[in-house]
Amino acid sequence: MAFEELMGLSNRLLTDAQALAALTARLRLDELGVEGDPAVGAQLDRVVDALGAREHVEGLDAPHRRPGTSSASWPCCAEWLSPL
Repeated sequence: MAFEELMGLSNRLLTDAQALAALTARLRLDELGVEGDPAVGAQLDRVVDALGAREHVEGLDAPHRRPGTSSASWPCCAEWLSPL
């Protein structure tokens, strides 16, 4: 049973990391003002929507839109990642 639980935890953490990477990629494209590949942008938008983060992303002020500027400037991502 411990192996199955560990695999489940690993899969959840991997999913969380991938979702956070997609959110960061969306923010980076927005920051740069580039459209990017439409198919990729659509997939990034799907992840942002699945996280329920659309209004949070759209509501960010310019200084807070840049990923990695300050952990204090970001809303907590844990609530966005929990549905996945």
